Order: sequence, then C-alpha cells, then structure tokens
Amino acid sequence: MHKNIFASIILALSLTLAACFSACDDDDSTAAPSVAISEANIEGDELCLMADIEAEGRTAEISIVITSQDEVTTKLRQAVSDDKYVNVLNIPEFHIHIDFAEEGIEAGDWLTLTVRDGNGKTTSARKEITQDEDEEKRR
Repeated sequence: MHKNIFASIILALSLTLAACFSACDDDDSTAAPSVAISEANIEGDELCLMADIEAEGRTAEISIVITSQDEVTTKLRQAVSDDKYVNVLNIPEFHIHIDFAEEGIEAGDWLTLTVRDGNGKTTSARKEITQDEDEEKRR
C-alpha cells in the first residue's frame, strides 16, 4: 500500500515538473528581430541609413559597425540610443544620419546593423555603402 502511495506521489511530481518545463519553453517562442537595410548612402560628409526593424521583444540595443571594403579595418562603431528607436516593438522607418568626416568612410565599405531585443535575441544585416545618386550627378 505504501509503495502505491509513494509511486503515485513520484508520478504526480514528475508530471508537475514536466508541465512546468514545457511551459517555460513557450516563453522563448518570440522570433528574433528582423532587419532589412534599404539604404546606406554617402551624402556629403554624412551616411544616410534607412532600415525596417521588427522586434517582438522590443529593441534593447541597436548598433552600427562600418568596416573597410576588405572587412579588415573597423572604421566606425556607434550605438543608437535615441528613445524613438530603443525599447520599441517595431521601427518601420529607422532613419539616421551619421557624420563621418574623420572616419574615412567611402563607397564600397560595409555597414552592419545589429539589433538585440529585450529577450536577448540578436539579428544583423549587412549592406555595402554606396555613393548617393544625386551626389554623383552634381559632380
């Protein structure tokens, strides 16, 4: 009789623990952020960056890294701290201008935009930096 009660208690505890662990797994069901860079153009002494960002877990950190054409030299690292971009769900029109007069950034360099959400999930997107078409026409 005692064996049946003990076995029932062990079975009940096992089922309870299994249910708890499977419920915890559902907490991570949010997707990683998605990042699509639509523009990374040089406009005078500024870089115009436009992208669409979707983050189910709200954006916690947005960073920009620009590397040389051969991807050996890092020319710029910048964190985005503007309240309209950090701690929000989705940014359909992420648009910033970066002054780079002293960094030597040029067309052909690579821009990496990285987004980490509040759930700790990270996504990066890369785009080759181009010269603004209007800028080319003025030359």
